[in-house]
Amino acid sequence: MTRTNLLDRVAGDLDGCRLHPVDAGTALLEDADGPRCWWTVRVDRRRLLVMHNSVFHLDGPATAADAEVVIEHTGNLRRTGLRGRVRGRDRNVGDMMREQLLADGELEAACLPLDFTRFTVRPVDGRWRAELELMGGAYVRTKLPPSTAYVRLAADQVAALLATVAVLHRRLPADPVRLCAVPPTIDSGEADRHLPRRDA
Repeated sequence: MTRTNLLDRVAGDLDGCRLHPVDAGTALLEDADGPRCWWTVRVDRRRLLVMHNSVFHLDGPATAADAEVVIEHTGNLRRTGLRGRVRGRDRNVGDMMREQLLADGELEAACLPLDFTRFTVRPVDGRWRAELELMGGAYVRTKLPPSTAYVRLAADQVAALLATVAVLHRRLPADPVRLCAVPPTIDSGEADRHLPRRDA
């Protein structure tokens, strides 16, 4: 399993979107409204398995705070909503960010159907960054017994992902400079991957 393989599989699931690969493990996701977020790979190595996970992220305004907001689903057998837990020294700043994200239930409505394993908003390189790590769009390789499986991003998960990212653009809000065109070292004509639409 390589990162290029995962990029190709995720690209096949993101119907109606366009990916601008920067390298085998990084790509800019764009839809009809323009650049939306970045896709990267996180490798999780455990004793008997290795997972290559899809992480979608976008950067927001500058901050010097030491705070992290961890977004989680509520409910047991059935999801009932979202909650945010604040970590770090600057809890007051984290509390404000949590309220900004969860106000009016807009993020909850978009994100409730989304199967994510991690959803955080925290400072990275001096800016707030929202990161979503999904259950889908992942390769799982087990050592005993030896097997490899791809967990695809179903259509409902793609829709929930794009809806969640759209809310984050407004609530964070996203920094458009961090969603600029593919770096000039990349030949966009060769690197762009056009994905088929359902009506094709």
